[in-house]
Amino acid sequence: MEKTKGFTLIELLVVIAIIGILSTVMVVNFSGSRQKATDTSAYSSVSEAVKAAIACNVDGGTVNTSGAICTDSIVATGSWPDTTKYTGWGALTVTISATGGQFQSASAANGSKSISCSSGGCTKTGF
Repeated sequence: MEKTKGFTLIELLVVIAIIGILSTVMVVNFSGSRQKATDTSAYSSVSEAVKAAIACNVDGGTVNTSGAICTDSIVATGSWPDTTKYTGWGALTVTISATGGQFQSASAANGSKSISCSSGGCTKTGF
């Protein structure tokens, strides 16, 4: 009987099983990465908008609660971010003083995760 070169069926099945187990482990490890990236992006957007609101107040402008962040200022501040575009996040709530349009706070939440900002900066909870 001649010996032929090659792999046996058992060897091939073992290799396929190992590849399957490794791919399952990889999928489980990376499944939360997309939501974590979304949460970080939401935090970054809100944090930058709050910095713009604070700059608006420093410049003597008026902070708005929606739409454009600032009016009556030479600072180009853009608009408040739409946090609902980030999966699972609710609308951004912005609070300004009753007189003078001074920025007080901004917050958004996604279940147990939240972003809370004041003139002292932003904090994230549950990330």
